[in-house]
Amino acid sequence: MSAVGFPREVSGPPPGQPRQASNQPLPGQPRVVIGPSAAGKSTLAGAFVATRPDYQLVLTHTTRPSRPGESGSHIFVSDQEFDQTDFLGTLKIFGWRYGLPAWQGTATPLLVLRQGALDQFGALFSRFKVIQVEAPVEVLMARLARRETSLNSAGQAASEGSNRADPAALSTEIALGRRAAGRIVSTDQPFAQALAEFSQALADA
Repeated sequence: MSAVGFPREVSGPPPGQPRQASNQPLPGQPRVVIGPSAAGKSTLAGAFVATRPDYQLVLTHTTRPSRPGESGSHIFVSDQEFDQTDFLGTLKIFGWRYGLPAWQGTATPLLVLRQGALDQFGALFSRFKVIQVEAPVEVLMARLARRETSLNSAGQAASEGSNRADPAALSTEIALGRRAAGRIVSTDQPFAQALAEFSQALADA
């Protein structure tokens, strides 16, 4: 996974030209959900905010194609749309571009990020809470295999799933995430139980 900064950005210059920094504060103390691919981060976060109007789910924009049946995890855009959008910062993961938008309002922002983005995110915010969503590596590998089968059936590039299914890389990301997270939630259990633990973790954060 490669990461390209999370500098504070507000303007939208032509592609290839640097963006200008801003010190404008953003409302709320963010809650950041991290975890490896196929852990179920977006699923839990989406189910949580559906019943909690005091939280807002801040969706990243990405140039990655959506997977079959995927919704509520990102805002999917073209490269041109990505270049024309103002972001707080951007990342490049597995060859796809991701942008973090600003948010407004008084609801607590809930963001879903990868562990490798935390250092860059910390450059934006001095205070934020981290919850890791995870599952055993063998469970993640099985989920990623099913995802790749779904991608193949839909005619999408198989490598989108296979380049994430590296047991050593998954183990490393889980270990690093545990060091950063204040709470850990496993999705290797019934969804209702995982959601209850996720809700409690956010309440305790």
